Amino acid sequence: MKPAELSAAGEQVWDELAPICLHMGTLTPADIRPFTTLCELQATFTAAARGKGSAAFDARLERDTANALRPYYSEFGLTPVSRARISVPKKTAEESPSKWAGALK
Repeated sequence: MKPAELSAAGEQVWDELAPICLHMGTLTPADIRPFTTLCELQATFTAAARGKGSAAFDARLERDTANALRPYYSEFGLTPVSRARISVPKKTAEESPSKWAGALK
């Protein structure tokens, strides 16, 4: 499901956030493009933030990227307020059997 066009830094963000979003049900096949954008924006923000204290630090890039990230985090339930609106269905017994299931067979 991870797109091939992701940068290496974007892939790291994907590997960190995708399992969380999949669990919450906010990442589906229909969401791949916007989630890819989220991952690349986060990778850009992280790279910009790492430059703090150096002559190459770009505060505007960091600020603009943070502002661009905000709605994506909200859309995928990655903020406390947006998470409050999400209802994760509990797994049924068939989807998540007890560790004792089949013990008496």
